[in-house]
Amino acid sequence: IHEILVNMGRACRLQGDLAASRECYSQAMDLLDEGDLAGRSQALYALGEISAEKGELDEAQQFYEKSGTLCRKLQDSKGLASSLDAISTIHQMRGESRRVESCLAQARLILEEAGEDGAAARILIRMADFFFQEGRTSEASERYEKGLSALADSDIFLAARSAGRLGQCWLDLGQETEGASCLSRAADLWHRLADPEEEADIMTMLAASLRRQGRLEEARDCLGRCLGLWED
Repeated sequence: IHEILVNMGRACRLQGDLAASRECYSQAMDLLDEGDLAGRSQALYALGEISAEKGELDEAQQFYEKSGTLCRKLQDSKGLASSLDAISTIHQMRGESRRVESCLAQARLILEEAGEDGAAARILIRMADFFFQEGRTSEASERYEKGLSALADSDIFLAARSAGRLGQCWLDLGQETEGASCLSRAADLWHRLADPEEEADIMTMLAASLRRQGRLEEARDCLGRCLGLWED
């Protein structure tokens, strides 16, 4: 029965009925055996997500912490890291920067020790995104570089977005050559993903950088490519 309730909870959440979704997950929790740590952890995490969406941050954090505690007992490194990542978003909503950094650093360390290199790279990029949003450009660029190197081709979408942001970081730091190189990589990745809007946005930034560097012919080629994308 609890599996039916979990599925119903998931469906209600997708439909935007958070109250019904919470009720389903709560009932599922009541039916789960105390020894079913994995099932209870997943239900608690879902309840945390629902509370966060409703703006009930204290309650969301409590659910995430309880989920993480069960993951620790299960020695579920990825589950524990996910809980810490979720808690970091709660701290970010509150403007608690140091706690965001602490949670993400713990999550990354846990994943690296477990040999989960891909997941650790995603957390590193999550850290970079946080610093990028905070305007801490140098710290963001360092983490984007490391994250992209570890990510390789395992997640092209994330790599494309991160390469674009790294390019912006380099431009903000006055490193035009490095910035143009990253933007070129990002444009190629968006092209592989068949996303002309993102590709055109990146190419526009790249053209401006090339023009500032005096690489006018390359800048014209970029703008021509942009026009072709917009026309398509």
